[in-house]
Amino acid sequence: MSNYEELRAFMLSKGIPIHDENIYIDGKVHRYSTRNDSEKAEWYIGDYIEDKKIVVTFSTYKNGNEEKFTYKSYKKGEVENEEHKITEFRKEQEMKLQKLSADRLKEFQHYWKTLTPCLNHPYLEKKKIKPKNLLVKNEILHIPLYNKDLEISSCIRINKEGVKRYFHGLSAKLLFTFLGNIKEARELIFCEGYATGYTIHFITGLTVIACGSCNNVCMVAQVFNCLYPDKTLSVAIDNDKAGLKVAQDWKDYFNESIYISKDANTDFNDLYCKYGEEAIKDIFIPYIKGTGLLEMSLKEVKEEECYNKILNVGSINVLHASAKVGKSRFAYEMAVNISLNQSFLNFKTYKQGHVLYIDGELSDSEIHKRINDIKRRLKKAKPILDFRNDVFKFVRYMDFKESLDEKMNLINPKHQKALHPLIMRSDIIIIDSYDCVTVKREGESYKFDQLDWRKFFWWIRDYKEKFNKTFLLIMHETKYGNMAGSQFIKNDCDNFYQLISPTDIDRTAAAHFKFKYKECRTIPLDEQEILDIKLYPNNPLKEGTCGWEYTIC
Repeated sequence: MSNYEELRAFMLSKGIPIHDENIYIDGKVHRYSTRNDSEKAEWYIGDYIEDKKIVVTFSTYKNGNEEKFTYKSYKKGEVENEEHKITEFRKEQEMKLQKLSADRLKEFQHYWKTLTPCLNHPYLEKKKIKPKNLLVKNEILHIPLYNKDLEISSCIRINKEGVKRYFHGLSAKLLFTFLGNIKEARELIFCEGYATGYTIHFITGLTVIACGSCNNVCMVAQVFNCLYPDKTLSVAIDNDKAGLKVAQDWKDYFNESIYISKDANTDFNDLYCKYGEEAIKDIFIPYIKGTGLLEMSLKEVKEEECYNKILNVGSINVLHASAKVGKSRFAYEMAVNISLNQSFLNFKTYKQGHVLYIDGELSDSEIHKRINDIKRRLKKAKPILDFRNDVFKFVRYMDFKESLDEKMNLINPKHQKALHPLIMRSDIIIIDSYDCVTVKREGESYKFDQLDWRKFFWWIRDYKEKFNKTFLLIMHETKYGNMAGSQFIKNDCDNFYQLISPTDIDRTAAAHFKFKYKECRTIPLDEQEILDIKLYPNNPLKEGTCGWEYTIC
C-alpha cells in the first residue's frame, strides 16, 4: 500500500475522509469537504521530510470544535531533526511558489491581452445583469481581479454553464473586483460574488467591492480599512450558513453595518431576479415615512429621565477645564453620590445609577486617597450609607497593561470590545480623560485628530442610542481656555460644562473653582447658573454638604 493509500485510509478511520482526486504535499493549507460539497469545513497540510517520507496534519470544524490528527509515513525515531526538515521544505516550496507565481503572472498578463470585450454571455443573461468591463474568449467570461494598487492580477473564468474557475497558478487571496468610484465613495460595500456586487451597484449606485469568496471578504475589507480609514465599510452577505459566518466575523472585526438578503439561501442577485429592483432598494435605500403635525401633537412621548440636573439618561456630556483646576475631583464626587443616590451641590440626584469610571490618569494611590476622602466625608454626614461594590466600578490604566499587555487606547476596537461587559452593566460611564485613554498619532499630540474622534464617538454613540447609556467625558483645555478640535466635538455631544479657576482663589479651601454651563442643548438658559464652589474637608460638616459649599454668581 502506498503512502497516499495509507493516508486516505487513516483519514477515513478518523471520520474525515478526503474525496479529492489529488492530495498535495507542498507545505500549503488545502481546504476540502468530507461530504464532497461546497462547505469546506476540513483542511490539511502535507510536507516531505525525506525521500518518500511524508507527514500530513488534517483537521475538521464540522462539529463546531476543531479536531486535529497527524499522519506520518515513518516510525517514531526514524527521522532526525523532523521540525527543522519541515521548515526547510516549506521554505523551499515557498521559493518555488514565488517563482511560479511570477512566471504565471507574466503568462496571465499576456493572456489578458488576447481577450475581447464581452457583449453578452449566458451567465449574465441568467443573472439578469449586463457586462461591465468584462472580457470573453472562446465563450468563457472573464472577470478581472485587482490588487490593492488596482492592478489587474488575476481573473475569474466562467463558462456557459456558470462553472467558475480562478486563473490556474495565481492566488486570488486579497484580490477583488469593484464597481463604482472607490476614491469618491463615502461608503464601500463588500460582498462575495460579482453578480451580487453588480446588482447592488446597478440598482443603488453604491460602490461595491466583490471579493470572489466568503473567506476573502474580511481580509479584503481589512486592506481597505488601512487604505481608506475615513470611509464607512459595510458588508452585504448571502443569506446562508457561510454568509452568516461572514456577518459574525464582520461584527468582531469591523462594525454592525450589515446588509442581508431577506430570503433564506439567497443572495441579492437571487432577490433581484425574483422580486425586482424594489426588493434591493428597500434594503439599501430605506424610505422614511415621516410624522404628520396632528399625529405628532397626539403622540405619547416618554418624559426625559435624568440622573441629576446635568446628566440626562442617554446623553453624551463633556466637562472641560485647564490642568489642576479640579475636573477629576468634581467628576469623582458627583459619580460616587449618584451611585449612592445622594445629591451633590445643587445637582439633586433624581435617579440612582450604576457608574463605570474609566480613569487613564490617576495612579492607584491617588484614586485610593480620593475615594477614601469622599467616603470619610459622606460617612460623617450620613453614617448609615451603604458603600457597595456593585454600584461603582473602576477601570484603571493598569487594567489594560495587566489584561492585554497594551497601553490603554479606546480608539482601538479590541480595547473597546474588552470594556463591553462592564459598559452593559453600567448606567453612567465617565471617561477621565479623553487625552489619557486614547493614543494620539505621532506629531499630532497637540490637537484632537478628527478621524480618531470619529471612531471614538461612533463607539460611545452606539451605546447611547441602542442602550440609553450616559457618558461624561473629561477633557483638557488649551492655554487659551478652549478644547482643541472643539468644533466637530461640539457638533457631536449634547452638553458642555466648564470648570474655571477663579482669580481670587481661597487658599484655605482644598478645592476652589467655578462651574459654568458652556453649551447645553438639554438645559434651559434660565437654569444655567454659574456656581462658585469650594471644598472644606476638615471643617465641621453640615448635614448633606460633605464639606462642599457653593454660591450662585
